[in-house]
Formats: sequence, structure tokens, C-alpha cells
Amino acid sequence: MRTKNQNITEPFVAMEVENIEKDIEEINGDISSIKKEIGELEIRYAKLSREKEQEVDGEGDDDDERADDDTDEKPNMTDSKTEAFQQIRHGIFDTSISKYFSESRLEKDLKVISGHKRQKTNDVDRAIDRIEQNIAINESVLLENVLRFNGVTAFPLNRLPFENSELIGIRFDMFSHNSQSFLKPHYAILKKVQVESKESDVQMRWSVYRHTLPAYIDVEYASRKLEAEDEEIALWEFATGIREGLLVVQYRHDKIDALLNLKFGHVDPSFPEKELKVIRTLEKDLSCQRVVISFSTRFHISSYKLDLELYCSDRAVESASFLHHDAKHNETILLCENLLNNCDMNALIRTFKKTLKHLLDKRIL
Repeated sequence: MRTKNQNITEPFVAMEVENIEKDIEEINGDISSIKKEIGELEIRYAKLSREKEQEVDGEGDDDDERADDDTDEKPNMTDSKTEAFQQIRHGIFDTSISKYFSESRLEKDLKVISGHKRQKTNDVDRAIDRIEQNIAINESVLLENVLRFNGVTAFPLNRLPFENSELIGIRFDMFSHNSQSFLKPHYAILKKVQVESKESDVQMRWSVYRHTLPAYIDVEYASRKLEAEDEEIALWEFATGIREGLLVVQYRHDKIDALLNLKFGHVDPSFPEKELKVIRTLEKDLSCQRVVISFSTRFHISSYKLDLELYCSDRAVESASFLHHDAKHNETILLCENLLNNCDMNALIRTFKKTLKHLLDKRIL
């Protein structure tokens, strides 16, 4: 009596067997074609060998005698070459595994291995290749990032457009601690030019030829460092001076950008909407010296707007002013402004939270 499971699985088994049989037929056809090609090549090789022997026999009596002697001492060339050819075909296999490559064994194994399994193996191989490629790419990226942590890198330039000039390129890499990523690098190309010294001697000095440095970097002032007599010191002071200027500005950007992550729940755990971000918009100039912050508000109509304007120096907030606030909150606003004035950048987030707490307690936000 047939069970229900047997009725369901039998068609699938039959399809699987049919697929395997088709694969075996295709492989047998390939084997037959290869055998035929090998046979034709062996016949052609034997023919060429005989023609070569006939040419050697017709070169003279002495050659004939030597050829006869060689023929007596050595086996037939055709047979030896054919035998060598047969050995080459199978010589690549180790004797301990050669039995697995016989036709009968192959046909037997193919009855076990299904087409789906072979397809799966191909998919696995492709997946492994992709993984290995990704690993190689990631290793290259990690190596480059390690080198970029130095901050300043000199590199050679293509001198074809400047055949008679001596050039050097300098790359300045900046890392954002707020976003945990490298930023777009800045470049400076230096070119050696002739300058006249106080003693009227002509000397070669480095000069800034091209650069992609931001406008807040005083390149002209930094270039004065290149006037040092010691070339190595000149390049070092020029590069470190520019990098220090970039670091100061990036430090401000990171501290200000970190404020965007603040939520009302960070200020007051009992706040109903803890995940609501405190800052709605934040605008700043390229050097992050002037910052305008617009706050999210919950206790007022949508037209209500409270802004904060900050003016920052290298390491501190020089001044803070709240804009568009109600006059009845002047006392609280003045207190908050005093908290932020002259606030060190290292303590900005902590001080900003205290300011927000006062604004929430007085229901200004």
C-alpha cells in the first residue's frame, strides 16, 4: 500500500534521476570526443615522425650507418613518443588517487553527485571569491588609514608637464572624531623657484604652486616658513603649521556637531518625548566661528522660534546670545547666556545640557 509521502516524493526522485542521467550522457559524449581527438593527434604525430626519419635516412651513407646503429640500440621513435604521450596524459595524477579518475569510477560517482550539488559548489566558490576580494580590499583600506593617521604625507608628482621643475606634493588628512571617519583631504603642491638673498645670491627655495586648502588657512603666512635656510626644517614647519590650523578648526566642528546628537531624554529622563532631538537645525560657517542653532520646541505653537547664536574662538565659546525669545523669560535667558559665555570647548556638551535644563524647567522649550 502506498503512503501519501511516497506519492509526493516519487516524482521528484524521478526528475532527479533523469537529470543525473542527462549529465552522465553529456560527460560520456565529452570523453568520446576527447578520445577521438587524442587518436587523431597520435596518428598525425606518428606520420610526422616517419617523415622525419626518412629525411634523416637520405642525408648520406655515414648518416645512414649512424642512424642504423641508433635504430639498433634504441626503440622505435614512434612507439617511444606515443608511450611518452600516454604517460604525460596521466603523469599529473598521484598514483594513490589515479584510480579515482578512471571512466568507470567517474560514472559511478556521477550517480551519487547531483546537478544541484555541483551548482551549489559553484555558488560556494563564487561566494568564497567575493569574500576573499572583500578581505583584500579591507586590508588595503586599513593599511591606508594607518598611514593617514600621521596627518601629513608627501608624495611624488607626475613631472611630465613640468620637465624643468622640481615639485613635491603634500597631503593633509583630517579625521572627524564625531563621525569617526576621514574627511576629504587637502593638498598643497610646492615648486622650487629662484629667489635672491640679501647677499644678492640666487638660491632655490620651495614655494606654494597650487593648493586646495580652505580659505581660513593663511597660506601666505605659512609660506614664510619655507624661507628657512634648512630645507628640511622649512618643509616641516610649513606642513605642521598648516596642519595645526586645520586641527583647531576641525576640533570646533566636532564639538559643535556633537550637539546635534542631544535628545530631550539626555537632559531630562522624565521628559515625555525622550527621543525628540533638541536641535532642529544648525548652521555654521566654514571655520565654525559663527554658529546659529534653532531649537525644537514642544510647549509653543509651531510659529514659535528660539535660536542661539554662538561666536567661537580656537578653544572656547566667546559669546552666546539667544534670539527671538519672550521678554518675560529675560532672567532665565540671561542666566543661560552667562553659562555659555567663555565656555571651554571640552565642557561644551555638559554646559549645554545645564542650559537646556533651565530652558525646560521654565517651559521656554
